[in-house]
Amino acid sequence: MCSSDLFTVPPSVAGGISETAFSYGAPLATGLLTALFGVLARSSAGTDLTVGVTVDGRAQPELEHLVGMFENVAVFRVSLDGVGTFAQLLSRVREAGIGALGHAVPPLEDVVAATVEVTGPTPPGCNPLFDVSFALHPATGLSDLPLPDAPGTGSDLHCDLTEQADGGLCGRIEYATALFDEVTAVRLASDYVRLLGLASAHPDLALTELLTASSAASN
Repeated sequence: MCSSDLFTVPPSVAGGISETAFSYGAPLATGLLTALFGVLARSSAGTDLTVGVTVDGRAQPELEHLVGMFENVAVFRVSLDGVGTFAQLLSRVREAGIGALGHAVPPLEDVVAATVEVTGPTPPGCNPLFDVSFALHPATGLSDLPLPDAPGTGSDLHCDLTEQADGGLCGRIEYATALFDEVTAVRLASDYVRLLGLASAHPDLALTELLTASSAASN
């Protein structure tokens, strides 16, 4: 089963991370995703992290003549080896995005099926490619509408962000209740927002210092 909690990213914080990302040749989505990788890095025992990222699915030829919004999921794999600062992690995530999106992204279900053929079946509802997923949706101009449903990635943790007319972001953290409780989810979202603010102001500060500061502020 899954549950979710809402959070907000103030316009000043969203604008700050957008400017920081742009200064390193990356879009807002990359800056937001980098902060998510940063939060995950603190709780991860490994140095290789993968996140499923929602991307435009219209690149698939069979969808070119259809009307509507089509989404796919690309796998971003980032190595934390040698990463000292947020800026360096941002560059790693940017490079991962170029690698993942530098060619046509096959439908996620096709990639999963191919993976299962090699690794064997996974439990129902589980994704063999990643445990965490991320999505950024553009502003709709309809602030009274609820956040769109998270894509069916089968991930244990999903961070969903929607741009708002005031420049801020409306966020939702969706999590598997077998692995996370509400307190943990709320703390993770709080750490994430604080890291965005700290990183936009001090991108060249050691990532470990930023993570410690964001976590301490939440506590």
